This record gives sequence, C-alpha cells and structure tokens, in this order.
Amino acid sequence: MSRKLPNYLRTYRKRFDLSQGDVAFLLGVKSGAKVSRNETFKCVLDLQTALAFQVLFDIPVAELFAGIYEQVEKETSERARILVHKMQNMASERSASRKADLLRTIASTLDIESRRHSSENNQRVMGISPCPKGFGFAVLEGPETLVDYAVKEVMGDRDRTCLKKIADLIECYQPDVIVLENPKGKGSRRFLRIQNLIQEIMKLAASEGLKARSFSQSEIKKAFSSSGTKHHIATSLTKQFPELALRLPPARKPWMSEYERMGIFDAVALALILYLGMPN
Repeated sequence: MSRKLPNYLRTYRKRFDLSQGDVAFLLGVKSGAKVSRNETFKCVLDLQTALAFQVLFDIPVAELFAGIYEQVEKETSERARILVHKMQNMASERSASRKADLLRTIASTLDIESRRHSSENNQRVMGISPCPKGFGFAVLEGPETLVDYAVKEVMGDRDRTCLKKIADLIECYQPDVIVLENPKGKGSRRFLRIQNLIQEIMKLAASEGLKARSFSQSEIKKAFSSSGTKHHIATSLTKQFPELALRLPPARKPWMSEYERMGIFDAVALALILYLGMPN
C-alpha cells in the first residue's frame, strides 16, 4: 500500500459526525478554516493541538497522525541500525549491552513496517461515481477503514471541473487503485455524457500512473450477493460503516430522480469490491 496518510483527522471527525466548526470550537480556534488546513495536510500542527485531537477523538496521536509517525519511526530505526553497527566492536559492558538491546528493538521496526505494507488488503482504493451534478467519491484502506467520502457538486463546465477536483483528490489521497462503474456493462444505465466522463477519468488515472478498474452494475450486485436495488446495497453498507447511516437517502419511487448523496454509497460499493474477492 501507499504509505499512510499524514493524518486521519477528517476520517475520525466524520466518524463522530462533527462539523469542522464543531472541532474548531472544541480546539478553541476561531473558525473551521484551520481545521480544514489540518485535515488536508496543509500545515504542521504543534504538540498541544495534536494532543487536543487525541483528547477529542480518544485516539492515540500515533494513529491520528499515522503517516507522520511512520516517517519518524522509519528515520529513527535507520539511525538505530547505524548505532548498532558502530557498537559491534565495543566491549561487552553491561550498559553497552542494554543500549544494544534497545537499539536492536528500535531497528527491528523497519522489518515490521515492511511486512505491514506488503498486505494487498491494505491498499488504498478510491471509488468514484459520476452523477449529473458532480460525483461521489470514497477512499478506503482495507475493507474496514473508510477514510473519506463525499459528494462533490460542480458548476459551469462540469466535466472539466469534475476532472480537476478528482485530480486534486488523487494528489491528496495518493490511491493505489481507482474504481469506477463500467458504463457499458450489463445493468448499467448511464447518459452519454457520464459515459464519456468515466472514460476521461480512466485516462486521468493512467496519466497519474494509477491502476484503474471498472465493474458493471450486475457485477456490483453479484459482489454484494444482492438481487435487490441500489438502496438495499446502500443499507447494507451502513451496517459495515455506521458513519454513513445519516447520509442514507430514503428509498425512492420509480418515478423519482436518484438522490445525489447516493453517489457516496455507489463509490463506497465500488471501492469495497476489490476487497471482496473479485477477480483481477
């Protein structure tokens, strides 16, 4: 998997259904703008603020700022290995032995980190589901960790704006794989504009050197063992990711337009497929 993200502040904020304004108030800052900069990795937090986030979410700082922690861990482990090498010719004094034991323990974290990143189930996947007014997206790190999700509405030149926003999300989250609906697959009903947009997103992924996968609606239903509607799949996703429950739209009648926020559930379903044993 790509290295952990610098922080997971947005992940936990959404998990507890807090707004950026709520978090700003709890941190004692003037507005949610600073919280937004923190969440999008655009500023370095001081220790007091980092500890405040730990108090707020009841999550250790090392987990909230997992990417930063991993980098510090890696650099410290590398320096520990250098010290172990320098100590090899030292006399076997008791203090030197204790020091060597500590340094070897620190240095061993490099091997642990390598094994941690080798698991295919930990790859970061971004599902994208274009809709008439924009697109829904979801980012997963494994089948149990929903990192971020939203519907992005766009104005003006919708296709160009969508591609720009998707490019920004790719830069922010550095996914290993992007997953989209196959607009020409069985069960798919997409307008020509959306079909073309999906093709442009595939091209964007290729230009970024990313893997891109696509699945038809029938394949999605098969992956979730569902013969029902998209709403049935969405409802099942709220059981796996309770933070989505408040975003679940009501079941629509046949004559009603689809709710825009259903794009979130479509994107989550697409991303989750890669962890459900679908063939490569």
